[in-house]
Amino acid sequence: MRPIYNDKLSKLIGIPFKIGHESFEFCDCVGISWLYHFTIHGKDYPHRDGKPFFMRDKRKDVLRILTVLRTWAHQVGLNELKEGDLVILRSGYDVGCLGVVTEEQKLLFMDKYVGSMLGKISAMRHIFLKGFRPNET
Repeated sequence: MRPIYNDKLSKLIGIPFKIGHESFEFCDCVGISWLYHFTIHGKDYPHRDGKPFFMRDKRKDVLRILTVLRTWAHQVGLNELKEGDLVILRSGYDVGCLGVVTEEQKLLFMDKYVGSMLGKISAMRHIFLKGFRPNET
């Protein structure tokens, strides 16, 4: 892992969860994915539709995220994932949240109790639903 990348990535770990936020102070799963691309690559992708998110209506929220995501990214196979790709995760029996693949093939995602964290892709692959890659890569 490159030293500058490592420094930037370490700032993205341990951010507390708060729905509808996207800063180093608080973040949700959409926010941490956007913050990764903004911090690591300097990319400011459109990532919200301007409406609030509600924890009680995850399915509708994820459909809204997908609608925005498809304006600047295309779907890729889960076996083709590379750094910068976004992954929709399953949570229990329902659609869960969004995560982003890091340079060392880990997944940066939000846990509502722990905050932003890294997980090994190999240990999480069973909860991956869909993968997306930004269009210019």
